[in-house]
Formats: sequence, C-alpha cells, structure tokens
Amino acid sequence: MKIPKKQQTKKVPRPGLPKRNYDTFIGIDNGASGSIGVLRIGKPPIYIPTPAHTEMDYQKTKPRQITRVTYNMFQMYLQGFNPETTAVLLERPMINPERFFQSIGAARAYESELIALEQSRFLVEVIDSKEWQYAIFGQNTNTGSESITKTMSRRYGKLYYPKIDIGNMDDYDGILIAHFARLKYGK
Repeated sequence: MKIPKKQQTKKVPRPGLPKRNYDTFIGIDNGASGSIGVLRIGKPPIYIPTPAHTEMDYQKTKPRQITRVTYNMFQMYLQGFNPETTAVLLERPMINPERFFQSIGAARAYESELIALEQSRFLVEVIDSKEWQYAIFGQNTNTGSESITKTMSRRYGKLYYPKIDIGNMDDYDGILIAHFARLKYGK
C-alpha cells in the first residue's frame, strides 16, 4: 500500500481591515494589565490602562485573586468613536502552557475585549505582538526576553509620544499598537 504524500496547505493571507478613510486608530494591548492607545487625526493621543478589577476565583485547591477586564467600563471607552472610521488592532493573547494561569487570564481578557468591540460594531484585526514590534522597533524582538520588549516599548513610546504619562504602567504597548495601526491603515 502506497502512502500518499502529505498535502501541502496553501498559506492563506490573514484578512486585514477593509480599505476605508480611517481617522481614528485604536491599539489594544491585550490583558487585564494591558493598555488602550488612541490616535485621532488633529487631536492629542489618549493612553489609558485597561479597566480591570480584582475578585476571588475559587479553585478546588484554594481560593486565589484574579484580575478581570471591567467589561462595562471598557465598552464605555469605545462609545466616543465611530466604528465606520476607526481602525482597531487587538493584540493576540499570550497562550503558553508553562504559564497556565497567566494564559487563562489573557484568554479571559481577550474574550471580554473582543465581545465589547463586536457589540459596539467595531471591525477588529487581531495581531501578533511580533508583527507590530518588528514594524515599530525595526528589529526582531523574538529573543524570549520580556524585559527587552518592555525596554524597547518604553524607548520608542517616549520617542514618539513624549507628552504621554504612562503612570505606573510598564510600557507604551497600547499607544504603539495604535501607532502601528496608523502606519498600516492611515493615509
């Protein structure tokens, strides 16, 4: 019996957002500890932490604290923007079996953010962090070191948006994702 050769699958390009005249660019750094960046033509940039709250998660072994996206507040932030003229890029959640509880939290936040965006009628492009990081930082950041990407995010965030105060946030990822959205979909 002859075994057929493994069929090669065609690489299908991932669909992006439709071609439109976008005037608002929203970048969402996924996760309850993430951020939202907004760039609008002729207006100052907006950078806010993702609204989140802490609650108890009861497991079989012992109770523990989890942080969740505050859905209503997240959706409220979206109300001031026109879905027809807004390009939204949402970072894909980190899923890593070695970081099980962090992966569950990232998937929970992603689902909450995606539902809020869909209910608000926004079209969303989900992107991998390496895609926007390569475009902004100009180099491959796939080193396995989170500290390098945080350092690069702070460096380029301060360079492009020196007036933005990130407070106690670790990085400028949300606004840099919005910057990438403007590079990709702006005029």
